Amino acid sequence: MSGLIGWNYRVLKHGEGNNAYFEVSEVYYDENNEPVSWIEGKNPFVQDSVEDMEHVIELIKLGLSKPVLKVVGDKLIDNK
Repeated sequence: MSGLIGWNYRVLKHGEGNNAYFEVSEVYYDENNEPVSWIEGKNPFVQDSVEDMEHVIELIKLGLSKPVLKVVGDKLIDNK
């Protein structure tokens, strides 16, 4: 992997069954547009202004339209 080329907000699924939970995270992609890393536990709604928060909400809405990524260990599984 030579580097990260971009990011967006995605929904991540952690765990299975009754222990499963979902979070919105910043997900980073490699040069093949494969999800390779994420920021865990960062609250995307902490912003410098209401306008910034409104912009983040729009970006999160885009992420909600994409398939959920499953967290398996330190990997993200894309069920395209």
